[in-house]
Amino acid sequence: MATTTQVTRYYFGHFEIHFGIAIWAATLALVWPDSARDGMAATRIAGGAMFWFLAEYPVHRYLLHMPPPPWRWARGLHKRLHLGHHRQPRIHSLIFIPMFVTVSMAVVMPLVFIAVFGDPVRGLEFFLGFWTGFLIYEWFHLALHVPLSSKNRLYRWLARTHTLHHFKNEHYWFGVTHPFTDMLVGTNPGPNDVEKTDTARTLGYDPEY
Repeated sequence: MATTTQVTRYYFGHFEIHFGIAIWAATLALVWPDSARDGMAATRIAGGAMFWFLAEYPVHRYLLHMPPPPWRWARGLHKRLHLGHHRQPRIHSLIFIPMFVTVSMAVVMPLVFIAVFGDPVRGLEFFLGFWTGFLIYEWFHLALHVPLSSKNRLYRWLARTHTLHHFKNEHYWFGVTHPFTDMLVGTNPGPNDVEKTDTARTLGYDPEY
């Protein structure tokens, strides 16, 4: 069990987080002159964070837990994206989102949000919130796997359900930073209400793959 300080120290020692903080700081610097005078800026930033937390569930369930694709290159990509993490959930380097995904998000998502809002500043404000959600997610996911020594009830609940997701049944408990979508759609059963699968560590791949 690790302390909050130990988890945070390891978190800030990871290169992906260095890159993430640099993107966050650069985005804040770009929007600050206009956002500081706009009373709705905080709402857009909060909306961006909420978007990340809402997207967390469908991305985890439907993209990262997709059936093994038929193409070798796609299977290799999926292995780095999520299969490797399920096979070795205690390996810290596999807990973080792969760097190529982080860089891709840093390039693509600002453009998407700018196009949606039709305004660079408003789009970047939304991206700032989205990126804040990403940084929070990375810390929390790390803390679930270290694991963290905490008396916080929400953390202890999520740590228990995330462990069940990895070691009992990969078809449930997809939430990482919150359980609310699992509760809403019925993928948050009691631990004794579902059977243990043989594929929680392999996600349906041949164990030799």
